[in-house]
Amino acid sequence: ALRASFEPVIAAAARALGQIRDRASIATMRELVSEGRPGVAVAAMEALRVMEDPALDDLLVEALGQEDEELVKEALRAIAQSEAPRREARIALA
Repeated sequence: ALRASFEPVIAAAARALGQIRDRASIATMRELVSEGRPGVAVAAMEALRVMEDPALDDLLVEALGQEDEELVKEALRAIAQSEAPRREARIALA
């Protein structure tokens, strides 16, 4: 379902994999965040946040520079809900 052509299906699959914390899907989720499809990227970012992906910090910094408002909002939400002080420090420097 992550390779479907209909974006709502991909987004739903990403969210479902995040809910079950399918760590085998982390690499694919990272790709989905970077592909440029806003709805899919937001869903993948949500999944990575739930799975506590260690590479999420870098993706959040990148997302803050995107044009899509929903993606930027999700990145800010993830930062606000984070308990990792290092994340806030990296964002401040970016």
